[in-house]
Amino acid sequence: MITLQHSFVAAVFVALAFLFSVNTYWLLFDRAPPIVYGGFTTADMNGIPSTKFKAGTAMLLTREFCVSSYQPALIDRRFVNMDDGLTYAIPSGEVLLPPGCVKSTRAIPIPSYLPPGPYQFQAVVGYTNNPWVSGRVVAPAPVIEVVP
Repeated sequence: MITLQHSFVAAVFVALAFLFSVNTYWLLFDRAPPIVYGGFTTADMNGIPSTKFKAGTAMLLTREFCVSSYQPALIDRRFVNMDDGLTYAIPSGEVLLPPGCVKSTRAIPIPSYLPPGPYQFQAVVGYTNNPWVSGRVVAPAPVIEVVP
């Protein structure tokens, strides 16, 4: 005869098996970054390909990337001086990336206080796959030259 105690034990067993299965999937299989970057190009604000820009202007950055699932992402952006390694942060933010592959063009402001020289534009995207797996994806980094 099945008692209430037997039913409770069976329910606990099923719940534990479910939790074990979900956590195993999260830890072993759901580890790949949800964002994969392709190529990129830089251009001036007229759309003419260029890698030389004046401080205080902007560059058009076109990137190709694919997202595997709806993904809230915190994007941290900065210019790193290739000569001395100094970092110049620019406004960052959080976006919701829809699944699929896209070609995105964004105007990236070049701070007016950047001294002339070579810079690498870095964009780092933080992501969370599940409660156990999170990470950062570094987008391919264009190198530009700030000219006087």
